[in-house]
Amino acid sequence: MIPFPARPAIGAAALALLSWSLPAWGESSPGPLKATAFFTYGDYQGSPVKDHIGFQWLFIDYSLSANSGIGFSAVGNRLVPRAPRPVYNTVYTGATVFHTIPLAPDGRLGVRASVVNVKSDDANSDATNVPYGQVSWKSSGYYADFGAASAAYHKAVAVQYSLTGGVSFFDGALRSQTRVYYTTLSDTLQDRDSTLAVEERVTLAVSKQLIFSASVTPGEKMYPYLPDLNYANNSSDLQTGSANLRASYHVTPAMSLTGDVTVERYWNKPLNNSYGVTYWTIGVSYRP
Repeated sequence: MIPFPARPAIGAAALALLSWSLPAWGESSPGPLKATAFFTYGDYQGSPVKDHIGFQWLFIDYSLSANSGIGFSAVGNRLVPRAPRPVYNTVYTGATVFHTIPLAPDGRLGVRASVVNVKSDDANSDATNVPYGQVSWKSSGYYADFGAASAAYHKAVAVQYSLTGGVSFFDGALRSQTRVYYTTLSDTLQDRDSTLAVEERVTLAVSKQLIFSASVTPGEKMYPYLPDLNYANNSSDLQTGSANLRASYHVTPAMSLTGDVTVERYWNKPLNNSYGVTYWTIGVSYRP
């Protein structure tokens, strides 16, 4: 689950440094350090097991040079089930390194390696390490990347491949991006041995301060890894679709605020249960 596939959307998180981003107000000469915090509340609808969930997200990015950088992330969630089940806690800690190579006339080839460690006290949500690698290309008006992640859960080994393509118009003010997620499973779960989903996101910069974004993701995901947040969903429920709305506002050249609403649908075959969840997220990003 992730409340915002973010380039998270607005340019926070360890990989935002490498993401295909819109020009930000006052960031023509940004400092090397950037800190971002998000807070998320999720409300479940139709689940006999889950009631609500809370997330705290912290991302620290540091540019080592104009072409390389590192990022660290720490995410905690607290799942409150319906009584009388106990509360469950999960912690995600991650790291990212990346390097870009300028190529003529205006292209940049990027390589990235990430890993996230997942620890949970919920027997239905695995603890594991998830490595991820990515190759990307960025030029004036175009973006593409290919990535792969692998995770060994106790129910199955999940290998995810993602392919992204994007194009921008009007000097980057309007952007369309499509990402395909394909996952193979070593064992059949929820009647699936593979899943496929396609995310379409449209981003509009109303001004250099105000940016809106919307996405829909039809299809299915199992154990999805979200590259833009270095986050792995370690629940074995089948995600059957999602939609997202987001807004970001640069209050000052150094600080921006984010608001985000995401809805997701899931299927649990053993319980014969289809349920939904709505996530509400607020966040702040600061570059001293």
